[in-house]
Amino acid sequence: MIVLWYTATWNQLPAEWSEAYGQHPDDVNQTFGPAYPEGLVWKTSNIHPGGAKPTGYGTWAFPPKA
Repeated sequence: MIVLWYTATWNQLPAEWSEAYGQHPDDVNQTFGPAYPEGLVWKTSNIHPGGAKPTGYGTWAFPPKA
């Protein structure tokens, strides 16, 4: 859950977990992401996620934030 919260990416659970607790009927245990462009990694590093949250028209004319 920490990785999902920070990176907005769900990582597949290990096979041992599925063997111990059972497989979901829809077989949703697979890696996918980014699920949400508001992951903490983007806010912490003060950058925009690729392909999401554009900075706006004309922002190329300004130097990057420090």
